[in-house]
Amino acid sequence: MDADDIAAADRARAESDFTIPAEILDAILAGKAPIMAWREYRLITKKALGLKAGVSQSALSRMAKGQSQPRPATIERLSFALAVPEWALTIDQ
Repeated sequence: MDADDIAAADRARAESDFTIPAEILDAILAGKAPIMAWREYRLITKKALGLKAGVSQSALSRMAKGQSQPRPATIERLSFALAVPEWALTIDQ
């Protein structure tokens, strides 16, 4: 077992204990994109999230409106920036 295996096991363990707050579920059920629901819950501006994840504000807006689907690499960067598992950003898909 190497460091990558240990890191993967740690991530899997952390994700299995992850719960979604009711505020997030309510926002998603009301039609809000998960990425935007998490951004607002974490009190992060679009600009700050975009800078942290390397995504433009206009791309975030398109994702929020359902006009574009983020690529897996973008989901990975956004999940890191928002401190949530990747699946938490795609639960409405």
